[in-house]
Amino acid sequence: MKEVINATGIVIHTNLGRAPLGRKVLEDIASVALGYSNLEYDLQTMQRGRRADHVVPLITYLAKAEDAVIVNNNAAGIMVALNTLARGKEVIISERAD
Repeated sequence: MKEVINATGIVIHTNLGRAPLGRKVLEDIASVALGYSNLEYDLQTMQRGRRADHVVPLITYLAKAEDAVIVNNNAAGIMVALNTLARGKEVIISERAD
């Protein structure tokens, strides 16, 4: 992989590795990623936790929502939204042509 310039005008461009991370964010990530972390471990209960437990409070605060669901990618997000908003209805999708 090589560094490229994103001149597309699209900030979160999936073909170009998504949005760049800031230096401070990278430093914070590195301080945790270079060792073990409590990714799926609840330090309060000292038992297995959930990955989403770290993010859900932030998302609910930012969105002023009661709760949040965290998914791995856009396709999963679309499936969750369709399951909620189009339950029992027909949904027409297009097939990707490569």
